[in-house]
Amino acid sequence: MSYLIRGGRLVDPATGLDAPRDLLIIEDRMVALGEAQPRGDTEVVEATGLIVCPGLIDMHVHLREPGFEHKETIPSGTAAAAVSGFSTVCAEPNTEPPVDSARRVADIVQRARRGAAVRVYPKACLTQGQAGVTPSDAAALKSAGAIALSDDGEPVLDDDVMRRGLRQAGGAEMVVTTHCEESPASRDVRPWRTPYAAEADLVRRDLRLVSEEGVRLHFSHVSMAESLEAIADARARGLPVTAEVTPHHCLISADDIPDDDPNFKVNPPLRARDDVEAVVAALVMGAIEVIASDHAPHAPQEKARGWDEAPFGVIGLETTLAVMLTAFVHSKRMALPDLLAKMTCNPARILGIPAGRLAQGAPADVTMIDPDAEWVIDPREFKSKGRNCPFAGWRVRGRAVGLFVGGRMVMRDGEPVTAESQRT
Repeated sequence: MSYLIRGGRLVDPATGLDAPRDLLIIEDRMVALGEAQPRGDTEVVEATGLIVCPGLIDMHVHLREPGFEHKETIPSGTAAAAVSGFSTVCAEPNTEPPVDSARRVADIVQRARRGAAVRVYPKACLTQGQAGVTPSDAAALKSAGAIALSDDGEPVLDDDVMRRGLRQAGGAEMVVTTHCEESPASRDVRPWRTPYAAEADLVRRDLRLVSEEGVRLHFSHVSMAESLEAIADARARGLPVTAEVTPHHCLISADDIPDDDPNFKVNPPLRARDDVEAVVAALVMGAIEVIASDHAPHAPQEKARGWDEAPFGVIGLETTLAVMLTAFVHSKRMALPDLLAKMTCNPARILGIPAGRLAQGAPADVTMIDPDAEWVIDPREFKSKGRNCPFAGWRVRGRAVGLFVGGRMVMRDGEPVTAESQRT
């Protein structure tokens, strides 16, 4: 099948392209960027008034399968990704059982082939069972299809174990996406100075190890000014570190939590206003390379237990693009290409995947965005099983309206495209 996306504004942060152009897709590749004519069975997709950009990438998503299918599944989570313009998601390994062996990585790959609407790259555990004791076999995990290593929300507290894990990752040319946060289990092992404020301590520890070992490290969901200062200093010294922030840590402070609503309970927690301002400044100035959702769905009955008993986590796949366009592009705090770089070419470069750009011969992963579509966020309408959304009720501007993955149209007008709908 071939498609001619006609009349759109092509925005490719990787090459600096920002101009009205046509885009021709034949089978699974982009064939031409520029004025083009349909040929044969080419379907013309009108894109006047729309942004056409590389397929969006979310490098921090919890799909929950296997083990927690009541929260989310690969089909439901990737349907949420598809309707939101994400052609690629990276799945965290804190499933049941944890993804800590080549066999379990291969299982995720097979599940995704059977049921995913978009590309799924699995992360694997940095240590066996996320226990922080024995580093995983990075080379074997990579061979099976793992894209990165992470113990997710269980920080590796032992310095020597973390050092050996980083060495394993470096030897396999993989990136570690470290989570500098406290889990309830870690708090039982180490009494931190202030509850859920150890992020900066762990960041500084990891930066010291990176300096000593010379390996790459990516910091997930940075949320504190103190952490950002340490990362900025490390980058100024040339250390190979990158970092991401989430929309909720950019746009909501602890003061904004309404009546201890569990839909705002997340780890790292929502921070003080000064921390939020520091995160925003780092994002706008380019010190933060990636925007990721940390999509963490829970069953509604779990979040209904009240603040103390509810699990940590908020969902974000179906809101990330809209809230960030509204808060940063439409407010003129960031240029559109700068924002899109943090959701396309930057995560692709960090992960080392062939995505994140519009180019002749590149895989045809393409997102179409209506930048002026206004809508009100209503989690009841989400494709995700989760409803734990801190942005419920927000009026936003901007929405993905089309998505191609490997040359296959998987979303049109905000709805998934199935084989049956294509026939009709």
